[in-house]
Amino acid sequence: MIFQIVGFQRHVGKTSTSVSLIEEFKKKGFRVAAIKHAHKYEVKHDTRDVLDSKDTERYLEAGADVCGALTDRSFVLITPENSLERALDMVAPFADIVILEGFREEKYPRIIAAETADQVFDLFIENLVIAVVGSLTENNKEKERVMAAYPDIPIVSKADELADLVLSRFVDEVVNRLEKKTCAACGYPNCDAYAKALMRGEARLTACPQNAAQTVLYINGGKIALNPFVQRIISATIRGMLSTLKNIENPEKISVHIKI
Repeated sequence: MIFQIVGFQRHVGKTSTSVSLIEEFKKKGFRVAAIKHAHKYEVKHDTRDVLDSKDTERYLEAGADVCGALTDRSFVLITPENSLERALDMVAPFADIVILEGFREEKYPRIIAAETADQVFDLFIENLVIAVVGSLTENNKEKERVMAAYPDIPIVSKADELADLVLSRFVDEVVNRLEKKTCAACGYPNCDAYAKALMRGEARLTACPQNAAQTVLYINGGKIALNPFVQRIISATIRGMLSTLKNIENPEKISVHIKI
């Protein structure tokens, strides 16, 4: 589940909206990741000067593919990767919901944080806007302009209502693409029960094999699209080989790197 919060300037409510939604989704039991679009970034902002940020910058300049800074409060993982798609793949194993803050040029379902109706008009993309938030919600004149142009787009000021809107939209999308097989692989008797459990935060999107890629393949840094049949073949082959090895029991995630 990926969506973005967009706005034209600082202090329009993007980060506060992200924080509020993270809190609401965590209450419902979801794992949440957040990725912020930063035009300029300094490692010391995350390490809080506990470690010398120049060291990690030197690692990257020397060609390190990944480096990290471990403090008594957190672990900061740093890579020279600047592809949003790869970043999403990196956080995918740890999250049910990914919030993107910024990335206006991307076309994910979006929440628009705005001060004026004109900002909403400029950021609007047909069929992708979930809701409008920000200081505009307290300006009746600007609200009326947005409502006149987009009567079906909710203007929301409460975090719990916004969280329910996001979940409802994505559950609808999930249900629409399910094949209604009643396979019960998710742990629920049918797809409708699974969808209701998603809304309550009792089920994960990855519980349904139709929602989550079981196997992801990269070649020369590029992601290769695999249909479910090929995914199952690769997964079953690797799992079969691992089953012959000692001291490996019930692996939850497997990573294989082959250098040719």
